[in-house]
Amino acid sequence: LMDVQMPVMDGHEATRRLRELAPGLPVIGLTAHALETEREKSLAAGMVDQVTKPIRRDELVAAILRHPGRRAAPETAAASVPEPLPASSGLVDWAELNKRFKNRTAFIEDLLQTVLDSHRDTPEKLREAARGKNVAAVAFLAHGLKGLTGNLAASSVYALAQDADTAAREAEREPTPEITRLACDRAEELASRMQALLRELAQRLGRDLDST
Repeated sequence: LMDVQMPVMDGHEATRRLRELAPGLPVIGLTAHALETEREKSLAAGMVDQVTKPIRRDELVAAILRHPGRRAAPETAAASVPEPLPASSGLVDWAELNKRFKNRTAFIEDLLQTVLDSHRDTPEKLREAARGKNVAAVAFLAHGLKGLTGNLAASSVYALAQDADTAAREAEREPTPEITRLACDRAEELASRMQALLRELAQRLGRDLDST
């Protein structure tokens, strides 16, 4: 699985190099861009398929199974069904998240903890980028949060991350004061919403955000 939008070396170049090292290895691209031209670029680079973020489990599995040598694990009839995490109001659609990961409570809890560990400083990084009018940093952070929040079924945070990413990239292309200010305002909003999301995840795990 290859993230298409990566810093330094993007997924297209990484795939071309992988094809040289392991020609028979299937590479599936993961991208936030649903344009057909993006898919064509991925296939031209040597990828065998592409899945659009936010990634849905069924679509990803289907993409993997479309290619030779990949088989689905047999279903275990006697497997126990774990209790799902309870639904609640908030930024995360917990019912959708449970459904997406087939009520695998332990897996979801591990996922939440990983997000807390990896993104504890992300809100402050967004604020620093906004204060410094660093729209490239805003675009990089917001783009990463699109995939993350989409997978977490946090649709309102995903939408805000998408707005911040779009605004920041527009400011990179046309760095006028007005467009730059809009991108920085979106980054500040996203920082606040991301902070709230992290607190919600910590509360779901029964922990305090400052001590996770």
